[in-house]
Amino acid sequence: MVAVALAGCGSPSPRYQPRQPPAAVRPGRPDELPRPVAPNPKPPAIRLAQLLPGPTWPLTEAPSLEPHYRVASPWFAACDRRGHLPDDALAYVEAWCRYRRDSSFDVVAALLPQRSSNVLGLGDAIRHDVANLVADRRSGQGAVSWLAEDASHEDALYELLIAVYTDLGRIDDAAIVAKEYVERRSPRCSRELVDAKFALVSYGDRWSALFVRARSYGLGTSCGAELQRIGCMFWEGARQTFTKVSQLQPRKDCDGLAARDLAASRVIAATRTWAAPSDYVALIEAATLAITALDVPEAEDLALTALEASLEASPASCGMTDRVVDLAAVIDASPHAEPRFAGRRAALRAMTPAACDARRN
Repeated sequence: MVAVALAGCGSPSPRYQPRQPPAAVRPGRPDELPRPVAPNPKPPAIRLAQLLPGPTWPLTEAPSLEPHYRVASPWFAACDRRGHLPDDALAYVEAWCRYRRDSSFDVVAALLPQRSSNVLGLGDAIRHDVANLVADRRSGQGAVSWLAEDASHEDALYELLIAVYTDLGRIDDAAIVAKEYVERRSPRCSRELVDAKFALVSYGDRWSALFVRARSYGLGTSCGAELQRIGCMFWEGARQTFTKVSQLQPRKDCDGLAARDLAASRVIAATRTWAAPSDYVALIEAATLAITALDVPEAEDLALTALEASLEASPASCGMTDRVVDLAAVIDASPHAEPRFAGRRAALRAMTPAACDARRN
């Protein structure tokens, strides 16, 4: 028996793409142009959710406008009221089939009443469907307004909406829903997990509290294990910023941190390094750390911004531009260098002491 997704029955063609760096989906941001540098600039505001690969917990697959409940009969048989489907599953199929015929049909309103169905897997599929449909149609603020209309929406729907927005690269929308979820919903592990993912990565020494909470919820649970993993990323990022490594020894419970997580921790370390006085050495160190993690979204923007800022913060003269030029060349040669930043890389590679002095004057 072949499981056939009901997508052919009910949904329009998917409009989703694999996750992109958030800046890539925000129109109007002139990343492709060299930008002026203000004195003592701040690093780009980066949240941990931007650094993690998709699909985002609690998703198990990339966002999609396909129905998530699967049946073992051809979709057209279900649409014609044939086959052997329970009444709840049949109502689900009919909602998607009607949406296929009429895209103005409110399929979300039609699906929601079946959330409490006893049919195995149907309620969870509906929550995934609704999260994807709402994210496709609404901004983060629009989603929050929609959620507020019905207090019966489960925490799971908030979590899925946040995850879908995140995987679409719509971090600002995800952050809006995350803030509402953290402030308004009942305390639970997943709420703390959302809070950890949407705090700025330069945020203090928070690993200790995350480890405590992960153990309190249970490292054997998916949420507790994810809290522990995030704690390890913050801890490793902090460890890399200590001048004396002995001040923060390795943790056995963080052994085996995945390569992508280690790369994310280097971006965390770069933002923490920047938090020190904005001098030339600190900025070059922040850029160097970010360059070691260029496969992580946002790392290149962070590295380039640090290099641009270092031109302002370097000692009295601009005789040290060679280090900036060398690091810009390293970024340019990386297979992970992003086309949208080509102009900024070129401007840095062309920098000379004379050009730097002229820029500062």
